[in-house]
Amino acid sequence: MTVIFTTAVPDDVRGALSRWKMESMPGLCVGTLSSRVRDELWEAVSAAIADGAAVLLHPQVN
Repeated sequence: MTVIFTTAVPDDVRGALSRWKMESMPGLCVGTLSSRVRDELWEAVSAAIADGAAVLLHPQVN
């Protein structure tokens, strides 16, 4: 399971997140993603957060 929490991000970032994950409350997106999709989505979020903030939580698999 992957969790992304955002605050004060542009609407297009929230839209991109909602395509891949369930937004259980504003700014809190939860879902199961492949590592490739997770990494690409995180790159997009990181590049577009502007004055907002974002946190990514996912399990580390060894």
